[in-house]
Amino acid sequence: MSETARECMKRSRHIAGSLQHCISQGLAVVALITLMLTFARAGNQASRRSTPRLEQLKAEHLRILEQLNQRDGRGNVMELDDPRIPALLKKGWGLAGAWAAEYLEIHPGPSRRELKVLFKDFAPKPQGLQVQVW
Repeated sequence: MSETARECMKRSRHIAGSLQHCISQGLAVVALITLMLTFARAGNQASRRSTPRLEQLKAEHLRILEQLNQRDGRGNVMELDDPRIPALLKKGWGLAGAWAAEYLEIHPGPSRRELKVLFKDFAPKPQGLQVQVW
């Protein structure tokens, strides 16, 4: 075998070894990222845990919402000038404040994302609302 052929074989073994090393390093990085994402998802699920107090506040708030959405004999919901509205709103906002305080007691140091969805489990999204434009 000529000197050039040996040198060529030596370089190709070196390249193959380097390629194998790069592939194994890349796989290790992918495994590490996958593991980190798995733990992050598990942490997010655990951070949405509830307590009996949170469930109680949620149930009370739903009762307030039901009262606000109660229909009269003609099928109309309460008008904004109804004398019951201020007390119901005050109670609802008080429950929202209590929910936030309790949530922050359970989840100290929440992330920005957690704060954005603080009330996600507190009140259902409104459905079937019909907005009238005057």
